[in-house]
Formats: sequence, C-alpha cells, structure tokens
Amino acid sequence: MILSRDEIGRLYEGRIVLVRVTEIDSSGFSSAGEVLGVWDEGPESDEAVGKAFAAAGRGPKPLPGPYYLFHAGPRIRSGPEFDRAMSELIQEIREVVGSRSASRD
Repeated sequence: MILSRDEIGRLYEGRIVLVRVTEIDSSGFSSAGEVLGVWDEGPESDEAVGKAFAAAGRGPKPLPGPYYLFHAGPRIRSGPEFDRAMSELIQEIREVVGSRSASRD
C-alpha cells in the first residue's frame, strides 16, 4: 500500500521506518512510498533494519529504489509552521538552560 509521507509520519511516529519511495515532490523530497519495515529505536533493531534494507534490493523480485530510512514524525514545511516550531524549540532550550543554571546556584 502506498502512503503519503505525512500519513507514514502520523501512523509510525517515533519509530524507524524503511520506505520504498514512489513519489518525489517538487523540492526533491520523498512525498509517498511503500512501507517495507517499522522498528522501535534501539540497538536490538539495528541488525533487523540493516537486513531489511539489504534485502529490499535483492532476491527473486528486487524492489526498485530509492529507499528512505527515517524516524517517523510530523514534517515541517515552511513559513509560519517553521517559525512556530523554531519558537517552541528556542523556548525549550531556554527552559533547559535556565533549569541547569538554577540547579548550580
């Protein structure tokens, strides 16, 4: 089943996903694909991810690439969405720095 990059991000948020890319957007980024595997992040999944990635291009019916391996989650696109995310990140950094400074006093 082909899913959009946004659908994959929502369905598998926080997990490692291997996708066979089927569509590229005008910016050259993958915009849709077929999910080939999904794993929880951690050392035990590293070998499984590597095997799945290698197997995708081999075998009796190799799947044409390209492939995309990523941590699934929402994607920021532009303008106001980017500005909002950066403001939130800056605020989080200030809070962490502030809490570390307070704990040293």
